[in-house]
Amino acid sequence: MEFWYWLAGKGRRVAGRDKGWILCQGRPLIAWLLASIREQLQFMPQEEYRIFISANRNMKRYAQLGEQVVADWRVGYQGPLAGIESAMGLPVAVTINRWLIIPVDAVCLPDGFVEKMLRVEQRTVCFARQGSRDHYAFLSLPGTCLSDVSAYLDQGGRSICGWLKAHSSVQPVVFDDAAVFANLNSGQDFRNGGRLQNKIYR
Repeated sequence: MEFWYWLAGKGRRVAGRDKGWILCQGRPLIAWLLASIREQLQFMPQEEYRIFISANRNMKRYAQLGEQVVADWRVGYQGPLAGIESAMGLPVAVTINRWLIIPVDAVCLPDGFVEKMLRVEQRTVCFARQGSRDHYAFLSLPGTCLSDVSAYLDQGGRSICGWLKAHSSVQPVVFDDAAVFANLNSGQDFRNGGRLQNKIYR
């Protein structure tokens, strides 16, 4: 069984707002991402999946989207790895083969993105790469990473990049389209993101 999970961060770059509910052409970012993931899953009917939302506020609002919402176990915001740890620590996680981690502002997933991120060697930790740039927030992880993530957090580590550097079996998944990795942090970004959405998800 494969699970799908995305991150909703603290929102430091957007004046503390909950980024998942910021509008892009009148539609919340979380709604764009849900639609794009579900669209791609239609072409993978043989796969079982479940979507989780990592969030530490607006819990009831996220729950209305019909997916399970997972809050961090650790006190205070400890970064995206704390969200990954909490999801991987759920009782149902023993059935997980692979986790796909996608940030909430990934508004332009290209065709085949989900399948490409999952069709990797089972024990390999993977991140996305576009050109010469690495995008560590886009992850494909085996279901056996919980102890490694917890140990790194216990030692005071917080960054995904730092955690990845501690692994010997880390591989990039290479993409050509730069638009998928747009980091939306301003009004202009959200307007541009909306135009890209119209192009891809018309």
